[in-house]
Amino acid sequence: MTQDERWHWHYDQIMFFMRKNRRCPSKYYAEDIAMHNWIKYNKKVYHKGLLPADRVKKFETLLKKAAQYRRINQFQYLEEQ
Repeated sequence: MTQDERWHWHYDQIMFFMRKNRRCPSKYYAEDIAMHNWIKYNKKVYHKGLLPADRVKKFETLLKKAAQYRRINQFQYLEEQ
């Protein structure tokens, strides 16, 4: 599997996870840590402007989806407002 294929595979896995669980991957759950770290690393690369152009649009879509699941508190999410 090439690095590009691996990046797209992780992207698809995280998007599926967010649709299924209606939340972002958390650093507090052992099964979510790898996905959380992938997002965190790619955010750093994105903000530095080093993310390849073909990945930027997809990653922005992922960030928009993640923003929908931001929490206000432990019982309420932004999308419920």
